[in-house]
Amino acid sequence: MHRVKLLLGYGMVITTKDNQIILKNGKHSYEKDHEIESYFPTKCPYERIIVSGNGILSTTAIKALSENNVNVIFTDSFGNPISSLNFPMVSGIGST
Repeated sequence: MHRVKLLLGYGMVITTKDNQIILKNGKHSYEKDHEIESYFPTKCPYERIIVSGNGILSTTAIKALSENNVNVIFTDSFGNPISSLNFPMVSGIGST
């Protein structure tokens, strides 16, 4: 079972505060407030965070998520993947 968080809508945010990752869902016309979650990077319950909407991404937060093996996937408004950010694979093979 995959643990996935979907962030969508206008104004979604992935940032940091007090050494925690802040995940703020975007607002929709039928909602008053943003849904906000915060976790220490090593305690983030998600394997993947899917982003579909307009918002702000902190490079510090993305780095912390990547270092803790949380993939960040970007989709268009139809859910089609556009891009993803993953921790780079380390290879024992040298380049020449």
